[in-house]
Amino acid sequence: SSAKLLPKGTLLFSSRAPIGYVAIANNSICTNQGFKSIVLNDKVDNLYFYYWIKCNLDYLKMYGTGSTFPEISISKMNRIKVEIFEDKKIQVSISKILNNYDSLIENNNHRIKLLETMAEELYKEWFVRFRFPGYKKAKFENGIPKNWEYKKFSDICNYIRGISYSSEEIENNYAKNILINLKNIKDYGGFRKENFKTYDGDYKEEQVVSKFDLVMALTEMVQERRIIGYVGLIPSYDANCVISADLIKIISDIDNLFLYSMFIYGGYSLYFSQYGNGTNVIHLKPTSLRNIKLLIPSKELIDLYVNIVKNYFEIIDKLQLENEMLTEQRDYLLPRLMSGKLLVENKNII
Repeated sequence: SSAKLLPKGTLLFSSRAPIGYVAIANNSICTNQGFKSIVLNDKVDNLYFYYWIKCNLDYLKMYGTGSTFPEISISKMNRIKVEIFEDKKIQVSISKILNNYDSLIENNNHRIKLLETMAEELYKEWFVRFRFPGYKKAKFENGIPKNWEYKKFSDICNYIRGISYSSEEIENNYAKNILINLKNIKDYGGFRKENFKTYDGDYKEEQVVSKFDLVMALTEMVQERRIIGYVGLIPSYDANCVISADLIKIISDIDNLFLYSMFIYGGYSLYFSQYGNGTNVIHLKPTSLRNIKLLIPSKELIDLYVNIVKNYFEIIDKLQLENEMLTEQRDYLLPRLMSGKLLVENKNII
């Protein structure tokens, strides 16, 4: 093989499709031809240079050329001029400041993942394995608790369609609304907060969504069925939020926290996804779900579950808000530290 083994600490820089993903190798590693990996000498701190790349992505992308997709060639990579602090102690001090923010964000993400796992395990213990409080005394019929029943999707869920929009109505400097779209739905369920668009067009009041509203994806651009039929809970936003036409807002008398858990942890979203059709782009008609039967526990058990997991999801929401603040502060400091505005020393062009 022509692959080369790169040492631990190598900066892995994606040089095509897309340009600009960067990570630090935690171990010896090989990469494919989509990377221009950077092995630094002992004069440069690798974490500092990681942040230098993050700070200068727009500059680096200017070196990308190509008709199908832009790529930075080896010859172009060698022409890039790097302006850094010569004093390695200053490099380390800058990287430590920035890494403190990323460490806090990473710790919060770990806590979020743990809380999500706790909610999932509780759901599966009670509603999949049937080990809910009092299960030993419960009466079962045909393998399910006697006071549970199957109900059609249409009997427990209504829905509101999102808005269709033009390119002129999104991503402009005057837009005051947040447009929740497909990119906000994580693969296999959950919500990705940062991928919203801004929107200044018309909308109906029922198309507005707020904290803990439940939305479902109806479209997927590939055939992998990673998001179609899957749902996400709306987190806290400071602005007015509306949903795009690729999403629906689920309306139900059953608490959204339980429905979210049932669809994701109970496997219903995976089942819903199979009802999507299309050759290139997959579309899911909400009407195709109307006769699907869902196993609904007793209201008392649903309420008990929601009372427990609501605290989990409230903490998750607060941690996400904290991550936004930390990210904003880090991104504010990054160019100022790298340019010397906050720490002025001699720099050198190398």
